[in-house]
Amino acid sequence: MISSLGESPSTMDLTRFANQIGTPYDSPFATQGRVWTPMHIRYLMEVAKFYFLQNPLINAACTKMAVYPITEVMVKDAQRPVREFYETFFKDTLDIHTHLIECGLDYNVYGNALMSVMFPFIKYLICKGCQRRRAVSSSKFEFHGGHFHLHCKSCGTQGEAKVEDVYVRSPHAIRLHRWNPCEFTIYHNEITGEKIYEWEISSGLRHEVLSGKKHVVAKTPQEFINAIRENRPILFNHNRIYHMKRPTVSSKTIGKSWGVPMQMPVLEDVFYLQILRKAQEQIASEHLIPLRVLFPQGTTGQDAPYSMMNLVDWKEQVQQEVAKFRRDRNYIPVLPVPIGNQTISGDGRALLLHQEIRVISEQIISGMGVPIEFVYGGLSYSGSSLSMRMLENVMLNYRQEHHRYLAWLMKTVANYMKWPHSKLLLRDFKMADDLNRRQFLMNLWQAKLLCAQDFLEESGFDAIEQKERRQREEAMTFAEQEREVLAQANAQMKATRIQQLGQWIFRWSCNRNK
Repeated sequence: MISSLGESPSTMDLTRFANQIGTPYDSPFATQGRVWTPMHIRYLMEVAKFYFLQNPLINAACTKMAVYPITEVMVKDAQRPVREFYETFFKDTLDIHTHLIECGLDYNVYGNALMSVMFPFIKYLICKGCQRRRAVSSSKFEFHGGHFHLHCKSCGTQGEAKVEDVYVRSPHAIRLHRWNPCEFTIYHNEITGEKIYEWEISSGLRHEVLSGKKHVVAKTPQEFINAIRENRPILFNHNRIYHMKRPTVSSKTIGKSWGVPMQMPVLEDVFYLQILRKAQEQIASEHLIPLRVLFPQGTTGQDAPYSMMNLVDWKEQVQQEVAKFRRDRNYIPVLPVPIGNQTISGDGRALLLHQEIRVISEQIISGMGVPIEFVYGGLSYSGSSLSMRMLENVMLNYRQEHHRYLAWLMKTVANYMKWPHSKLLLRDFKMADDLNRRQFLMNLWQAKLLCAQDFLEESGFDAIEQKERRQREEAMTFAEQEREVLAQANAQMKATRIQQLGQWIFRWSCNRNK
């Protein structure tokens, strides 16, 4: 696969080298599947996307690897009002959970994920005559030739207008944008390590802008419109875009600029699987349903049926009897001669390739670094399974990538909105309910070798939040107990007064009778 990207000798070079050293065989790398291997990283990502959308195994593996490790987003190291505000903003306004899953899909399918924060702006048109500025939403303008043309009602000037994008701090209009990695070119400086991302503007956006669709040009940043008009790409620096890429070997181009898709090591296996599926399809369409042939049964010579009767009439009679039987399954036909039958084909069950397809499917899943049980089910969640531990390590690295992205996202949004900085994290990821580990942590906490905060965090709870909840519960409990004590004291005081009054009345009545 690496040779297809131009980083190692080609198949022709390997074959020539093998002939030079006297090997009478062709190169072992010269397979039919390698002929269809993409020759460029951009085409490789396109092929990876195609297989993700078409192949159920690759789709299930990439989707589960992207979805399963994503947990709830939480804010730490902040006061309660700030924490609640950030949690509402990221969960409700930005829908961060869905966004992280989509980024994970790009990360696993393409091997790369490119994200940006798009801040809201208001586009203004400035008249060149009177310099009056109007919002594009309240202006009547024409757009052609890549320029805005305005008829100013104040001074009567008609012609090209100046354009100014004024960015505003509106948190509800902020949105997170994912870019298609197939449309990017990365320029990497091997000495300084700096990267410049060049986006080739998509043909759809280019066509809509050049055709002058007002609802598109009114919401498109002016720097994009200028790039489309001048027929040049858009350049991003590392502060405007975040690049998440899968780890790979060090190489001249891929290792320092791009990540490789999960499907890269198994492209030839997927090609072979497609061949097996095509063969399976042909077998199913041609060999599963047998062909039944009916003929008059008889002996050879003069007793043969065709020597005593008209076979055309016999054929018509047999067809009529078959039609009657299909209408009424209890119908019993009566024919003058016995009928023989012969079955042709129908041996498809013995020719099906279920076992071969299953073997190559399991090989594809394993080659992508995913446990087979993770796709087919039946994986042990006891924490003792070796495959689960390996999968957990892979997912923890994957979560670290998301933590770095969340830190960049928090910094970018907080700096723009002038908000206080905080720490944005995913809740602790637990592969399964490991009862033995939890009991071990419980024993450490009871022995006072582990603090309560660490114990709660290991159990998936926020220690600060739990402390605040306990304080509120204790305050409510204390208030309830105080109300009960006061109610009992009040009742006892009333009972004492009633008792004293009864005694006084009794003594008074006794004294009066005397």
